[in-house]
Amino acid sequence: LQDTVVALQHLKAATSILSEKGGYTDSLANHLDAAKNLFIKGKYWDQYTSEFLKFTQVLYSKGFYKEGINLLQLLQADAEASSMNNENNEIYYQIGRGYYFQQHYDKCIAIVEANISRIEQSTTANKLELQANHYNLLGGALVANGSSLKAIEYYQKTLVIRKNLYGTQHTL
Repeated sequence: LQDTVVALQHLKAATSILSEKGGYTDSLANHLDAAKNLFIKGKYWDQYTSEFLKFTQVLYSKGFYKEGINLLQLLQADAEASSMNNENNEIYYQIGRGYYFQQHYDKCIAIVEANISRIEQSTTANKLELQANHYNLLGGALVANGSSLKAIEYYQKTLVIRKNLYGTQHTL
C-alpha cells in the first residue's frame, strides 16, 4: 500500500511539472518512471492502468498528444508483457483519441477498427459502452477523412447502443 501512495505522489508531481513553463521534461519522465515501477513492484496493475490513463488525459488536455500516445503505448506494452489478464480496450481507445486529436485520422481509424474486433470478442462488463465510444470516435475520424456515409453507419450504431443503455432521456 505504501508503494501505491508513493506512486500517486510521483504522478501528482508529474502533473504539477506540466503546469510549469518547461512542460515535458526529464524530471517529468523520472516521476512517471518511478510511479510505474512502484505500481509494478506491488502488482497493482489495475491502479497502474487507471492512474496512467488519467495522466494521459492531463497530457491531452495540455496539448501533449504525442507524449500521451507514447505513454499509452508503453502502458500497453507493459500490460501485454505482464502475467495479468487485463482488458486493455480503454488504452487502445485513448491511443485512437490521441491520433484523432493530432489529425492522424488513418492511424485513428486503424487502431479503433482493430480494437472494435477485440471488444466484440470480449466479456468485459462495460462492453456496450466501449463499443459505443469506439463507434463514435470511428465516425468522427471517418467524417474528418471524407467518408461521411460510412461514418453515419457508426454514428447510428452509437445511438442504438446508447439508447438501449440509457433510454431516450439521456443526452446522447
